[in-house]
Amino acid sequence: MKKYKAYTDGSYQSSIQCGGYASIIYDENNNLVTRLYQGFKNTTNNRMEARAVLETLKYFKEPTDITIVSDSMYVVNTINQGLVNK
Repeated sequence: MKKYKAYTDGSYQSSIQCGGYASIIYDENNNLVTRLYQGFKNTTNNRMEARAVLETLKYFKEPTDITIVSDSMYVVNTINQGLVNK
């Protein structure tokens, strides 16, 4: 099974009331597979951080060995503490 690594991030800028997410996905040989990104109005930073991970997982249609890198403690704790299962 091929392995992948995705770097994810989300943001929100209150001055324009817009946010967005991005995910950059590489294969096991460090080849760029794809870039996922989108902007949204009336959102939050946490929502965009989570959206980046969700869109990354949705990209793969079959079970995949993927490492997701996130700087969001909200996302990391949700997954590592099993809160995502609730």
